[in-house]
Amino acid sequence: MRSVHVFRSVEAARRFRNEFRRNAIGIYEVDHDGEFVHNSFMEWLNATLIDSSGDLLGQIAEIRQNARRYWNSEPPLGAGAGAYTETLLSPNVRVVRLVERF
Repeated sequence: MRSVHVFRSVEAARRFRNEFRRNAIGIYEVDHDGEFVHNSFMEWLNATLIDSSGDLLGQIAEIRQNARRYWNSEPPLGAGAGAYTETLLSPNVRVVRLVERF
């Protein structure tokens, strides 16, 4: 699947940048062709760490469950204003404007 990863709020984009992409140069508003839209929550993906000293089969089962929750767009427990509300779009996007430069 080819897609572009975007956030539904500037706050979530800022949080992602601060925690994972310190080298990002800015936040942009984009428009897209509407061909593909999937809304979900990155918390499900961020929770997929493996501890090699732990129960690997149990951890893999948990990762699979988190993947199902992600693709079913289930909100994580306690999801609020600080949730990683992300959207995957078809790759045909255009930048509308620069929201914030870092």
